[in-house]
Amino acid sequence: MNYIYSIIIPHYNIPELLVRCLKSIPVREDIQVIVVDDCSPNADTYKERFPEIFSRPNLEWYSTSIGGSAGRARNIGLEHASGKWVLFADADDFYVPNMYEILSSHANDDVDVIYFKADSVDTITLLPSDRHLGRNESLDLYISGEASNIEAILHFTVVWSTMYSKKFIIDSNIKFDATLCGNDIMFAVKAAHKSQKYKYIDEILYVITYRENSLHDSKTKSYQHYVTQHSVDARLCKYCKQEGINYKKPPCVLRDIYITYTIFGVKAAIFHFKMALKDKALTLGLKEYLVRKIL
Repeated sequence: MNYIYSIIIPHYNIPELLVRCLKSIPVREDIQVIVVDDCSPNADTYKERFPEIFSRPNLEWYSTSIGGSAGRARNIGLEHASGKWVLFADADDFYVPNMYEILSSHANDDVDVIYFKADSVDTITLLPSDRHLGRNESLDLYISGEASNIEAILHFTVVWSTMYSKKFIIDSNIKFDATLCGNDIMFAVKAAHKSQKYKYIDEILYVITYRENSLHDSKTKSYQHYVTQHSVDARLCKYCKQEGINYKKPPCVLRDIYITYTIFGVKAAIFHFKMALKDKALTLGLKEYLVRKIL
């Protein structure tokens, strides 16, 4: 099949919302939809309960071998994507009604990445939300000339409402982190940093939602989420420092581990310490922290 667009959707245990997301994507011969389930409980019942998912033309369903990371699911999706362009959607979000017209107007653009604006709503009431504001502010910073491409993306690092050249992703060897949260941050930043040709479109393509008990709901976050987010932030700062990208001062990882201990206890601090060792970021920010303390 000669697809133009491959839309990759990681999914975990929200099949009703996945159905809504899929309904917002037109069924066309040039659109490949890839759903990667991240070990949802009762996933073996989906074919019977949600036949509209599996009967949809040009939809491919895959599963991760171990759960716990939308990034791992997205990487599996990339392995199977065959379109010229790749887009990423979350299962609880959806596209605007004219999404295909928007995409097709840029299908022949000779660029690596195309950034679009977004909207946001409450997932149940569909009342307006503010989750999209950071995204749109980042695009406005670039469009107005106040920020470079990488500075704009660092302002709000996400992969939704963005269209990536599949060839660019492969040639640049960019992959998602297999982390509990923040898996798309390094992908978004590396893509922005490595892309030579890109466009910012002042048009809404995608609608993100606010949902209680999602990864973005602070009430549901465990110490693993807390530490993982710190780890991702440390790796981002380390990458920017190595690549000469002007970004915020790196966090003092050892100090963060101590703060983790004071909030969550010994087990969490050990978890944080091991992640820092794995990331080779244990001493990141220590020199700057000590200088600030001395001065």
